[in-house]
Amino acid sequence: MCIKAAKAGKNVITEEPLPEVKTDWVDFYKNVDDILNGRPESKIKISEVRRVIAVMEASWQSARSGQAIPFE
Repeated sequence: MCIKAAKAGKNVITEEPLPEVKTDWVDFYKNVDDILNGRPESKIKISEVRRVIAVMEASWQSARSGQAIPFE
């Protein structure tokens, strides 16, 4: 799987491979259980979630405007 992204300030679209993550959906719920029961820290970091949301919002804005939208 790859992601296509426009570089801010440049009219260039690059395609970069996404890393393959080996996991099972059950791992997510095990981590939630750990957090709720005071065990290890969350594997999902707020800073990472914020970046994903920024990418999604920039994608939607780009789709509406037809322009490359910087998100970082």
